[in-house]
Amino acid sequence: MAKAKTKQGAALDRAKFFGDPVMVTTIVVLIALLVLFILYPLAILLVDSVITDKGLSLEVFQRIFNMPSFNKAISNTLKVGFVVGILSALVGLLFAYVEEYVELKTKFLTGLFKVVSMLPVVSPPLLSSLL
Repeated sequence: MAKAKTKQGAALDRAKFFGDPVMVTTIVVLIALLVLFILYPLAILLVDSVITDKGLSLEVFQRIFNMPSFNKAISNTLKVGFVVGILSALVGLLFAYVEEYVELKTKFLTGLFKVVSMLPVVSPPLLSSLL
């Protein structure tokens, strides 16, 4: 009985989705732009780096991986990514603990904590719009 309701609900959701031409058009346009401006250039770049005058070759990748500056950049990127991942997990754990188990004494502290905990959600779009 539950599966019949789930199938019926999914069919209704599909009918509602395809019944809204603005939503379908928006999604189609976004997918077309994604393919045109991101996937197509990446595919061309990959094909150009694999196909050389001698035929199929990974010579370009071998040359890049043998560059000392590339190896240093990759190792620095991995180190920074690891440290940032660990620190953000610890800060997130701290905020989750305070949100769930600590009862803040004043409304000011509660409001301040809520504002500070929303900053990671609000700041990336705000910073990118300022730059």
